[in-house]
Amino acid sequence: MRTKQMPKFSARLKELRKEKGVKQMEMAELLGCTSNHYQQIEYGHINIPALTLEFLADYFEVSTDYLLGRTEVRETAGQSDQAPLAGSAPLTGRQAE
Repeated sequence: MRTKQMPKFSARLKELRKEKGVKQMEMAELLGCTSNHYQQIEYGHINIPALTLEFLADYFEVSTDYLLGRTEVRETAGQSDQAPLAGSAPLTGRQAE
């Protein structure tokens, strides 16, 4: 089965990273992967596991649907009522690949 590229996800990920002022190398460290691997994710050449998608949505305080380009609404349901998540632990090992 051929891997489906997700250009909307790639564009959103890059946009959110730049808005937050984070470098690709810092994102790689956060996800526990190499800089090259993260670049491949951001370029849309590597699809990520659901746990990584959820982690990124929490990190950027957006919904997974927003990250995937399925909605233009950034907030998750009930997000305005809740405090943002306190520093999630970085993903390591196979979870980030």
